[in-house]
Amino acid sequence: MIHETEKSFDQQLAEEAVRMNNFIAYLPGGLYRRLAADQVQPGQTYGEYLPESEHKWRSEIFLSQTPNQFFALVDELITQFGIQTEEIDLSGADWKKKLQIKKLVAPVFIALRKMGYTDYELNV
Repeated sequence: MIHETEKSFDQQLAEEAVRMNNFIAYLPGGLYRRLAADQVQPGQTYGEYLPESEHKWRSEIFLSQTPNQFFALVDELITQFGIQTEEIDLSGADWKKKLQIKKLVAPVFIALRKMGYTDYELNV
């Protein structure tokens, strides 16, 4: 039996989505996409690229994917939720625009968490 004081998984995810620290860096044009292109070898998975000490904070699904596979999933979810790329354009975005973008992509973040991705790997 769940006590009234305990949060449901959906409530927890909604709270995580509000803060979504660096999640927007995974969006099209985001910093993590540029870094992955520069630092990760083609075909290399996150599990192969990241140091072993980082694995404890990551999900198996994330570690088994290449950055391009992960970015393709993010892009697919953006499309599924009907978000237009121009709505989440980060170029020249100030903090207000970034906050608007976070609100728009919260469903994408929540969907990834429900798939098994960790809060840590989506926010680092």
